[in-house]
Order: sequence, then C-alpha cells, then structure tokens
Amino acid sequence: MRGASGAALAAGVLAALAAVWSGFVFMRNLDAFALGVLAPGYRPAVFTVTRVSEWPFGPLLEGTIEGKAEAIRAADLGPSDSGALTPGATVRVLYDPAVPSVSLNGHELRVVAFDPDFVQGERARLAHVVLVAYLPILLLLTLAVGLRRAERVPVKGVVTVPAIVVGLQAALVGFLVAYVLIDRAQAGPGGRFDAVMGAIAGRWTGLAALVLLPAGALLVAARMRRKRRHRLARAADGLRLSFAMSAEVPAELAGFDLFDHRSVTFENWMRGDYGGVPITVVDHSYTTGHNTSAEQTAVAYGPGAWSGPPLRLTAPPLGPVQRRQASPPPLPEVVVAEGTPFAEAYVVRAAETDGKAVRAIFSSLVTDFFATRPGWTVETRDRTILLYRYGELVRPEKIQAFLAQCDEVRQVLGGGGAR
Repeated sequence: MRGASGAALAAGVLAALAAVWSGFVFMRNLDAFALGVLAPGYRPAVFTVTRVSEWPFGPLLEGTIEGKAEAIRAADLGPSDSGALTPGATVRVLYDPAVPSVSLNGHELRVVAFDPDFVQGERARLAHVVLVAYLPILLLLTLAVGLRRAERVPVKGVVTVPAIVVGLQAALVGFLVAYVLIDRAQAGPGGRFDAVMGAIAGRWTGLAALVLLPAGALLVAARMRRKRRHRLARAADGLRLSFAMSAEVPAELAGFDLFDHRSVTFENWMRGDYGGVPITVVDHSYTTGHNTSAEQTAVAYGPGAWSGPPLRLTAPPLGPVQRRQASPPPLPEVVVAEGTPFAEAYVVRAAETDGKAVRAIFSSLVTDFFATRPGWTVETRDRTILLYRYGELVRPEKIQAFLAQCDEVRQVLGGGGAR
C-alpha cells in the first residue's frame, strides 16, 4: 500500500490554504455579495439627518426617509457630503425599504450613498471579488487535486475540506438571497419572518450547522450511490451479467491482497460469463493505515482463467507499506526487464521458487505492452486473475470499454498462463 508522500502532503497544505482563504474572502465581502444581488431594487431618495451618533465604525447618521426612521454611516457617503454631519441637513441617497435593516462589514444595506451607476458598479464589484478572490481558490484546488491524481491517490480526505467550505459559502449566499426575497413578501421589517430569524440566530445556530451539514453531505452521497447502482444494473443487463447490490465474497477472491485491508466495503456485484470466461466485477473501497481512502472497480476472471504461478504486478510503492498485523509478509520482488521503462512503471512479486516461471511470462512483448500502459495492478492465484487500477472507480457508461481493456491485459499477460 502507498504511504504518505511529499506531493500528497503538498496537496493537503494547498487544500487547507484554499479553505482558509475562501472563508476569509467571504467574510470580508459579505456586503459585496448582498449589494450585487439587491442593487436593482434601490431608488433615489432624500435622507434628513436628525442626530449624529458615534459608533465603532465612525459617525452614524440617524434620520428619516419618507417618514421612516433610517440610518447610514457617514463614511459611506464619501468626503463630498461631510457637511451633512449636522441635524437638519439633507442628503441624496439610494433607498430600498424592502431590504432588511442590517449592516454587513460596517455598511448599512437599506440606505446607501447615491450613485447614478450604482447597479453597474455593484455588479462590477461583485465580479471583481469573484475573479480576483475566488480564482486563486480554484487554482489551489485544481493543483491540490492534480497532485493527488498524479500519484493515483483518490481525491478524498483533506482535499474535500475546501469543497465543503466553498459549498458552505454558497449556502450562506443562498440564505442571504432567500432572506431578502422572503422579507420582501412580508409586511416589511419587523414582520413574522424577522421574528423567526431572530429566534434561530441564537446559540443553536452553530449546533444546527454541525448536524445539518454532515447530514446533507450523507444524503448527497447516498443519492450518488443509488444513481450509480441503477446505472450499473442497466450496464450489467446490457452485458448479460447478473447484478446484486451486495453479496458474499467468493472464496476464490478472499485470498487476494486487494481485500486485505481494514474497513473494506464491497457493493454493486456483476457476475456471469464474459467471452467464455467466468467474470466478477465489483466496486471495492477501503481505508489504509494512513487514514487514506481508496476505491476502485475490480475485475476478476476465473476460476480457470489462469494456470501460471501466483504473482503480483503493481506500481512501485511510494512509501512505507501499511498492512494488518495478521497479513502474511509480501512476496519477494522478482527482477524483470531491469533498466527498462517497464521496471520504472511496475514491480513484479512472486515466490522465489516461481521466479523463473514468472520471468518467462514477462517476455519483451509483455513488458513493452505494460510499459505503455502504466497504472494497472494484477494479482493471480488459485487459477484466478484479478485486475484493477488503483483509485479508479469506473463510470457505469464506461464499464464495457473498461472490461475490454481488462480482457486485453489478461490475454497479453496470460500468453503462457491462460487456458
């Protein structure tokens, strides 16, 4: 099994940076998100100052608009309106009484400074935030995922953290928009919706988020699994194979190294005859000793598809091997095609007594074939051959093409071992 590597660690660091930066950007630009959505609803109005109060963000102007008590921070009006800081003065502003009476990032939302190009300006500001602030997040996530995939490590664990953070931000933006839309449908500020929102915005909000966010993630994952199951069932029917969501692990597969992990899960079994050979196709997932998850589509041919010695063909390990205590020691390495591209892409293991027979199987034709097709793992034992690509869960619509690739690998490798 593969251990932690420098690239995987770098992927985690990049993902964490993306998560922190995305949260920081969202909190610093809440007003840009809000005004970018609300801008079309504002209209010109006259604000009459009745009192000036000192607040942490600077002087706050309290007054009236159309007979309603409103407020705006003096700093939002700009230097040209500094003379408006006395009671009785009037100031041109933009006003939307349907917007909740809240402030974001030190700016009042219901009353804003007058600007003839307000709508275009706020939309441009929002676009600037998205492009300048969120583009680095996209680049960091892309690089993080690329580093993981370059080592054929499934995109799980820490790499999903920024995705959750970005998703949470999208939920917050959606909540803000929904808040405004619902508030518009009420009788104005102070309606029943305001009372409900005030009640749930207390100490239980954090607890609710801790419960609802994981629950939502589990529901999405369950839906994706159901969708995959239904599509695989249709693919199995097209290949004239039986399909079962779960099944007992056949005895001929139980001894393979692939199944020698903790927290192993098998689902979506397809079985039957494929090209005159018994075949089993299954979704297989597990976690290693490094808390790294892996999932792949495994394909087994046999019994009766292999008559050569037990062997294991896989990519070179990237770090310390993590195995269960009860696991037998790994087979010794058999040197095959030393100094060739094949030796750089693969390691062959077999019992010492089978070394000569294994080298005979890996002729130059076989090693040249695998050298141009890196990433396969092949195990043989008990007249059965097992194939998969580490971390590759094949899409249902690609199953038939994947089986064709597996069959080609089986036939090339089994030139002297297959019946």
